[in-house]
Amino acid sequence: MRREKINIRQLRIQKDILRLLSQIIFKEIRDVRVEKAGCIINDVILSPDITSARIYIAFVERDLTDNDQKEVLRILNDAEGFLRSKLAKSIKMKSIPRLHFYYDDFLDEVIKMEESLEEERIELENLQKNIEE
Repeated sequence: MRREKINIRQLRIQKDILRLLSQIIFKEIRDVRVEKAGCIINDVILSPDITSARIYIAFVERDLTDNDQKEVLRILNDAEGFLRSKLAKSIKMKSIPRLHFYYDDFLDEVIKMEESLEEERIELENLQKNIEE
């Protein structure tokens, strides 16, 4: 589990960063690769001293290659200064945490589980048909 013990202030800042970064990436990052990928921020984890934030990203586009995913993450990490400056306009803090973007495979795991469950369901239906015959 990625979570450590956090306080209310950290939780509020994490939620603000998640909400605002989602909007900024969607509205203001004008890179075709990022737009095509359809970035979803799944989680924001602040360091205990609130100097850095790990941003966990998933992609709506299911056909991205590993290289495409790495390229989108590189673009977002390279845009850190721009993103922090946009956050600074909306979040009242002495200093905005450094942003580090990571791929979150949680959505992939959910899809695999759903596919596996669907296969099991079909298999059970076929067994029931065979029993009834």
